[in-house]
Amino acid sequence: MKKNNTSNKQNVKSLVVEYEAMSQKGTVGFYEKTAFLHLINHYLNKELIDNALEVIGHAVNQHPFSGTFYIVQAQLYIEKNCENLALDALDKAMLYASSVFEVQILRSEALNSLGIYDEAFDTLDRLLLNATPAQKSEINLSKALIFENQKRYNDMFIALKKAVLLNPENLDALERVWFSVEMTQRYDESIRFHQRLLDIDPYSYIAWYNLGFAYSALSEHKSACDAFEYAFIINEKFEFAYRECAQSYIHLEKYDQALKCYDELQEHFEADTDLYLNIGLCHEKLGDIEKAKSFYFKARAFEKDNDEVYFRLGNCFAKEGSYKSAITSINKALLINGLKEEYYLALADIYHKIKDLDSAQNFFQKAVDIAPEINTCWIRFACFLMEISKNREALELLDEAEIYSCGSELMYCRIACLFSMDNRDEAFVLLNTALSKNYKSHQVLFEMTPTLKNDPEILNLISTFSF
Repeated sequence: MKKNNTSNKQNVKSLVVEYEAMSQKGTVGFYEKTAFLHLINHYLNKELIDNALEVIGHAVNQHPFSGTFYIVQAQLYIEKNCENLALDALDKAMLYASSVFEVQILRSEALNSLGIYDEAFDTLDRLLLNATPAQKSEINLSKALIFENQKRYNDMFIALKKAVLLNPENLDALERVWFSVEMTQRYDESIRFHQRLLDIDPYSYIAWYNLGFAYSALSEHKSACDAFEYAFIINEKFEFAYRECAQSYIHLEKYDQALKCYDELQEHFEADTDLYLNIGLCHEKLGDIEKAKSFYFKARAFEKDNDEVYFRLGNCFAKEGSYKSAITSINKALLINGLKEEYYLALADIYHKIKDLDSAQNFFQKAVDIAPEINTCWIRFACFLMEISKNREALELLDEAEIYSCGSELMYCRIACLFSMDNRDEAFVLLNTALSKNYKSHQVLFEMTPTLKNDPEILNLISTFSF
């Protein structure tokens, strides 16, 4: 069998050499249909579409009554966004093709790309009249792609469900389901749908992946991990399943488990910047800063202008107390991408630690300027101001924060500030309001001002809302 495969490859290689020599001279001799198909597949495997189109041009000239070649020509024109040429090729294919179904599916695809949606739908509806279940599945997939272009994502999801239920082996449809679910946020429905599919075929790795994706979106990370693991156990070459499984373990703070996923991933696939960044993050979270840095350096070797690499390295240097190196590294991150508020916050924290309070305040200010809609920026800035006994400035800052953002965390931050100023009456009134609106967030108050955990009046008021 290996000898036959080797022989076939050599034959194709010789065919390509011969064809290219003739093509350069401008005189391509006669080839059988099979030879042309070998040449087309060769160029498509190398993603050389223009070369494949050139070959198909010779093929239709030499075999003008072959519907197959017109169909292939139409497919290539669609891929090149030459839809009108594709439609011309399909008109010719209709005269000679043995499968009208395939021609009309491609016609709907070309019309979809041109934005002629009504005609595309009419073409597909006519096909439904005499279609087999497998063909109906393809028709619904084509309809889903039109709905996607129209941004009718709910209709897209419904059409894809029909396509998969008509033919659970329609992997193209199944692969598109996750996108429609993401756009519609129908995660609960997606879970029920994929559980139903897995009752039919428990070895559908894409169904397991889609199920894991839905669980992950609902923050049910343990269930997501289980689903993603089934996906890559069934198909060990399913790269996304390893990556998503590891991310779910990171959400669960199970960094050792995430590292096992990444180890398995590296057994089957080449590493990249994101992989090394994530492995480094796991080691950083596990407290092994040296190992974390080694992977961040590997990530930098892959991509020298990746801002996150320098940011992560800066965090590691800061944890080691190498503040000068940390500042240098995070500043490099900012030179690449100056729109990340977390970079400014990290620099603010470092300058705070080295007692350069003016610089710290400057970087906190830059963080809120960059991302005024993010509560965390305002809260960390306000907590810094409280820590350096600028409580009045902290209150003014929180007044400004409420113009751009909202949320119970900001209210609890204001309460912490009022207690720091010993304005207990106003603080208790506001605390009563905050607890009635969002009791669960009250721990934020103690994170901002840990000494309040020992205040019996505060604890007594909180206890009255605990039921």
